Order: sequence, then structure tokens, then C-alpha cells
Amino acid sequence: MLNKKLLTDIVTTFVITAIVSVVVTYVWTLIDDGADAISLSSSLQFAAVLGITLPIVKAKT
Repeated sequence: MLNKKLLTDIVTTFVITAIVSVVVTYVWTLIDDGADAISLSSSLQFAAVLGITLPIVKAKT
């Protein structure tokens, strides 16, 4: 059962991970290809996986 603290941790982790991964993919494509593009699909997938997994693992320990 999800309690309020766990749900808050999931949302917080998702938002922080999404912001960081968007910035990283932007800088990476800027350096690598010279194009200013953002890979939103991979950033949001990464944020979803970490946003759900990390708070649950933290709550279990």
C-alpha cells in the first residue's frame, strides 16, 4: 500500500531525475552532434524507472 510519504518520494525523485536527464541529454547532443535537441522519451523513461524504484527500495530497507 502506498502511503503519503512514499508517494511524495516517488514524485520528488521523478521530477529531479527528469530535470537532470533532460539537461544531460541536451548537453550530450549539443557536444556530440552539434544539434540542440532533447530526447524526452529516454529522459522520461529513465525518470520513471528511477522515480519508482529508488523510493521503494529505500522504504524496504
